[in-house]
Amino acid sequence: LRIYDAELLSAVPDTGFSLRRTVSAYRQRMTGLIRMTLPPEDAGLLCAMLLGDKTLLSDETRQSLNRTGVGHIAVVSGLHLVLFCTVLGWILKRLNCPRRLAFLIQIPAMLLFILLVDASVAVWRAAVMLLIANSAPLFGRRGNTLRALCLALLLCTAFTPYVIGSVSFWLSVSGVLGIGVIAPYMTKDMKRGLLRDLMQLCCVAVTVFPASVLLCGESSLLAPFCNLLILPLCTAVMYAGFAFLMTGGVLRFLLPVTGFACRVIRFLAKSAAALPFSHVTVTAPAMRVILILCTAVLAILLIRRAKPQTILAATVCAALLLSLENLLLTWMSRDELRIAVLGGKQNAVLVIGAENRTVIADLTDTPRNAQYVQRYLQDNGITRVDAMLLQSSRTAANYQAELTGIRCGTLLLRDGNLLRGRTTVFGAEPVADDNSTVTVRCGDAQIIAEADALRITWNGMTVCASDTLDLNGNAAAIRYGRDGCEVQLSTVPPETAAGNNTLLCLTRSGGGWLSSLMDPA
Repeated sequence: LRIYDAELLSAVPDTGFSLRRTVSAYRQRMTGLIRMTLPPEDAGLLCAMLLGDKTLLSDETRQSLNRTGVGHIAVVSGLHLVLFCTVLGWILKRLNCPRRLAFLIQIPAMLLFILLVDASVAVWRAAVMLLIANSAPLFGRRGNTLRALCLALLLCTAFTPYVIGSVSFWLSVSGVLGIGVIAPYMTKDMKRGLLRDLMQLCCVAVTVFPASVLLCGESSLLAPFCNLLILPLCTAVMYAGFAFLMTGGVLRFLLPVTGFACRVIRFLAKSAAALPFSHVTVTAPAMRVILILCTAVLAILLIRRAKPQTILAATVCAALLLSLENLLLTWMSRDELRIAVLGGKQNAVLVIGAENRTVIADLTDTPRNAQYVQRYLQDNGITRVDAMLLQSSRTAANYQAELTGIRCGTLLLRDGNLLRGRTTVFGAEPVADDNSTVTVRCGDAQIIAEADALRITWNGMTVCASDTLDLNGNAAAIRYGRDGCEVQLSTVPPETAAGNNTLLCLTRSGGGWLSSLMDPA
């Protein structure tokens, strides 16, 4: 929703009783107790797990959780509401509370919980499903997860139609569909045990995979195993945390134990995310088309209630098809030199890729360029940069703040005057090279940074980036400066793209093309 014109006429403070304000004050008091007791990183994860407060959660931890498939623990969702209702139900059962009265008590308790965590639509969806499931036995009916999910979706989209464009909404729906509908159907003939639990988690991962890739561009490959390893520990942490919240902080002695458990969770997630096969990134349009077709085929098989063995075989075939397509695209990209021209107006930064290697060249000393590069690397699934050629340590600090989770091989600075002592950036000590000419390798491409220009030579072709747009026999020219940015490709007739956020691609056969990139801003 957008507001294009607004004017504040008057502000009258509300001094009366407000349930929302009271719950918010209680939330702040509990958050303060957690932050006073635990270290910042542990407190950040615990507050995110219990209350959805991610202000202290570092970007590195958040990325590690997402890439291992356990990012849902740091977002208040249906899992949290289920655990909260489980604790409440256990207490009411201990008090010998009748079933109908317990159901009536759960309704205001859910509303208070939703206010406490400032919940998203996913929690409202879970609340509707829980109420439907718990009320079914009271009326002599059997609960049906698929019908409850459909009814919850109908109500959520009726009251908040714009939620259809939310990524978290579709991920939540996919997860519930996987764990509540598809997993029970696929494992109905399996005996209880570790293998069945792993199969159910695999069903959830496969169900979430299309939405995760199509909406986020990447998905975790270790989600079933990491959930099997980390989720029980997270469940114990949330049980202890809810006990702390529901007693008003009386059980504060539980916080050190939960803090240590949060430390273990962060360690496991970061270790798993560091593995080269922890996640997969899908950005090519051809891969997305194949993924949509495979998803449609599997959906048809499920609708027709095919045998679980048939669905499993189709899933394996789809995975093999996607893997072969990915290998083919990777092999084809080895014969290309890609230069992404990013930035705003007259300030340009180049992200150069050749032979699965990446080099960043930014000699403009513009702080916001790091944000453009971060978006480009994320969209293309690049997690390692072989070399960075930057203007100064101030520029390097901006990139280190933005490129969390990105590994860097070599960092070269044109101006090292601001370096103090043994400064490290991206875990490595930067190299200051004050020479007029600096040379960096990117596969078989050579990048030469001169005083007033940047030259890239590859396969007998040269690309010149400077403040003028003169080909002078070069394969391409990139102009950036006071008059803005422009890219020209030496074809007949010459092809020109005005503005930043342009991708220049050269092939070994001597061809090339220009395409526009989505504005990262």
